[in-house]
Amino acid sequence: NTFFSEIGIGISANSFLLLFYLFKFIRGHRPRPTEVHIVLLSLIHLLMLMFIAFIAMDIFISLRGWDDTICKLIVYLYRIFRGLSLCTTSLLSVLQAIILSPRSSCLAKFKHKSAHYISCALLFLSVLYMLISSHLLVSIFATPNLTSNNFMYVTRSCSVLPMSYLMKSTFCTLMAIREAFLISVMVISTWYMVALLCRHRKQAQHLHSTRLSPKACPE
Repeated sequence: NTFFSEIGIGISANSFLLLFYLFKFIRGHRPRPTEVHIVLLSLIHLLMLMFIAFIAMDIFISLRGWDDTICKLIVYLYRIFRGLSLCTTSLLSVLQAIILSPRSSCLAKFKHKSAHYISCALLFLSVLYMLISSHLLVSIFATPNLTSNNFMYVTRSCSVLPMSYLMKSTFCTLMAIREAFLISVMVISTWYMVALLCRHRKQAQHLHSTRLSPKACPE
């Protein structure tokens, strides 16, 4: 019940965010680059949570009504949307860092075309994730009625054929490198934005201060 409650809250929140921005766009509001990526991120999160709900239903509430096609489709799409969720969040952090960067920064030259670059990177990573996860379309199948040691359970209705040690190590290493890289990008861009905002706060306090400072104010 706790797990399904969390899924329900996530679906409701992302649906509200998606409808809020769509209503603004329908009323003629010109979207900013960050708003477009926020809408895309909320849509990806919404779809990912829906697939999580389907998988959770088959884990906690055994219906045993899935065939090979449904198993392959649900697990494959969930893996893709999970990767896109992390990727879009990281790229949104990078986009916000570029927008907040001052004119003297080396990132300032990317401000005008940053949204285009981010969109191209997202499209490239989407195709890459689809290719990386394509092995699931072959290895996932509906669990037969008999028990066997030759496959592993994903849910009660779906199973996956065991891979060789080399293949399993390769996929696990690629996924770990991908997630470590994207999380590192997110952390670095967030730290950069926090540093910029702290410096801006100190400059604003200096400008609004009533005391006479012996140092020359750069502004």
